[in-house]
Amino acid sequence: MNRAAIREFDKMSDSLSTLNAQFAYRLMNLCVKSEPVALLPILVNIEGELQKLEECAQISKDDDYTFKVFANYSSDIPALAQGIFKTHPEFKQELFEEEVEYIDEDGEERVDKVPYILLTMPEVNDDRYDVLKDGVKAIYEDTKVKMENVIANADVKMAELMAGESEADIEKVKKNRDKQVKTWTEQRDKVYNKKLQEIEEAHSKWLLEQSDQRLKNLMNMKK
Repeated sequence: MNRAAIREFDKMSDSLSTLNAQFAYRLMNLCVKSEPVALLPILVNIEGELQKLEECAQISKDDDYTFKVFANYSSDIPALAQGIFKTHPEFKQELFEEEVEYIDEDGEERVDKVPYILLTMPEVNDDRYDVLKDGVKAIYEDTKVKMENVIANADVKMAELMAGESEADIEKVKKNRDKQVKTWTEQRDKVYNKKLQEIEEAHSKWLLEQSDQRLKNLMNMKK
């Protein structure tokens, strides 16, 4: 079989894979749930040196909508807060303390209060609901067009390279091509639909919280 055609097929597959990865990354940074990927771009200025957040803090999660950020050194907390704000000003930041039990050098049990920053993802109210859905759709359409261009260009080149090859070889390449296109198209749509579902769930959560708050206000008025 024509090796150049096979290389072109592999190139198409790699490009579709890369576009899918970029698509997923872009959607994760439209923060609805607390996605660890969203913290990767954060840089923190520690004594004049820029460090990645994971280099100067420990991150944990108790639920799908928050992060706990524990500084390696408590004195760095203001720098962490500033670095996070520069990258994600939409995150709500609150300072709390958590009790940590440990054994000291003398074998005695100790309890320390360790400060941490609680990051809460922005609520998906009615306005943000519309903005997020429009943003996700725009990213989806952009990725779709790019993938279609990759496929179209590859089809032209593979057709040229396979000219004169046997029908069996042409059919084999076509089947592999169709399989890869189907795989990456379905993967793209899966990521897209999952993000839309996240938005719907977060918006429903916000609506429920609003309803609960109205009920509490009503109950308080009756007292």
